[in-house]
Amino acid sequence: SGATTATAAAALGLPLPSAAEADPAAEIQVVASGDAKKLFNEGRALEAQGNLLAAQRLYAKVTKISPRFVFGWSNLGNTQVALGSLDEADVSYTTSVDLCREKNKETEQFGARRCDDLYLLLLNRGSLRLNNGDPKGALKDLNEADTLRARPDPLILQNRARARELNGLYSAADKDYSVAISMTSNEVA
Repeated sequence: SGATTATAAAALGLPLPSAAEADPAAEIQVVASGDAKKLFNEGRALEAQGNLLAAQRLYAKVTKISPRFVFGWSNLGNTQVALGSLDEADVSYTTSVDLCREKNKETEQFGARRCDDLYLLLLNRGSLRLNNGDPKGALKDLNEADTLRARPDPLILQNRARARELNGLYSAADKDYSVAISMTSNEVA
């Protein structure tokens, strides 16, 4: 919820994300439009070229222009992780997760376009939390990501196995590791 995002931002001493300040009646977007779409696509191109700082600046602008655009926040979080700003990334991911959940509630009521990538947003936030000292939060996100994915996913399983291990759930961790390894054993890095 927006309260969760606000709490996370306040706990970190960060400014409140724009989505929490945005008009709650404004439509949650899963596809950007107008200037936000142009900037978002430019940010994706810069990110693909490895220019993460420039991409991050554009994603931050996208979140200002369209504070209820789910993927503006998630992509901002991705660049924040890559640049080492993990606490800020958690706030951005939480904003995207909250918006996606809210969009899916709207969809159930009004039949609008769904936010189908909630499992991926939870995987990203769970992986971040796993590497940022929050194994319990990571496990919660990764369990939900696994449920939403509704089929075995090696990335979810690998991360959840580590989260289970850090939470002392060794037998369950071993099972996740085994399935993940069996799914990826033919892949060469």
